[in-house]
Amino acid sequence: MINSLKKYYPVFFLVVVILVSSALMMGAEKINRAALESRQDPATLALLQQIFTNATFYTYSVDTEIYTVYNSGRHKLGYAVYGDGMGYRGRITVFAGLRDKETIENIIVIYQVEDLSYWYRLELNNFFDQFIELNVEDCYPSFTWLPGGVDSISGATFSSRGVVNAVRDAILDKLQYID
Repeated sequence: MINSLKKYYPVFFLVVVILVSSALMMGAEKINRAALESRQDPATLALLQQIFTNATFYTYSVDTEIYTVYNSGRHKLGYAVYGDGMGYRGRITVFAGLRDKETIENIIVIYQVEDLSYWYRLELNNFFDQFIELNVEDCYPSFTWLPGGVDSISGATFSSRGVVNAVRDAILDKLQYID
């Protein structure tokens, strides 16, 4: 009788190994999620909350450099990416939020060295509001011969275009990685 069961030992052993491995993987996923949640950078989360007001949690992909943003119910709110453009005086860095592949949620300017007079023109004329819920395809500088797009602010044209180019830099390279 024992000899007849010996031929099944490898199968029993394999089943036990698979069950133990599955249990360990489920436990590891819970541990990884807890570790990930404990590593949330408060400064990054605060920036994300300026774009996605309901944001409470995020993940970051080192490979694609994309933040995936979630609310408290772990429902995906969207994505956020950094981008750079050149303004009148130098580099402009933005943090752009995407609701999905087609819609910009909002943007935040992280860094700029523009002359204050130019930058105030952008702020006073609500230039940045044009990006709220903007279709990704419409994120380009508007010209009289090319309707649509983002209107530049008179007297701050280079700064306006620098912001638009920073947003385009942030988004266009990353769209292929967003589901």
